[in-house]
This record gives sequence, structure tokens and C-alpha cells, in this order.
Amino acid sequence: MDNYFIIHGSFSSPYSNWIGWLHDFIEGEGKQVYVPDFPIGVGFQNYEN
Repeated sequence: MDNYFIIHGSFSSPYSNWIGWLHDFIEGEGKQVYVPDFPIGVGFQNYEN
């Protein structure tokens, strides 16, 4: 089975733009897809977060 990761941009989220559509499309093909929710915003993007 194939596994996919979709990584959102610096000031985005896993629920913005086309990411949700792509997630559903890949999952609809019977594949596993993971979209992690990273911290966003200035001062929150660091190794600790």
C-alpha cells in the first residue's frame, strides 16, 4: 500500500486551499494519506513546536 504525506506551507493549514481535495482524492484511490497540522505564524515555527 502506498503512503502519502501532504505538507502545508508556512502560513497555511491542512484544511486550506486544495489540500482537502487532494487528501480526499488520494484516499478515494484506496491509498493512505496523512496531512500533519504544523504550527503557523511568526514565532511559532521552531523546533520546539
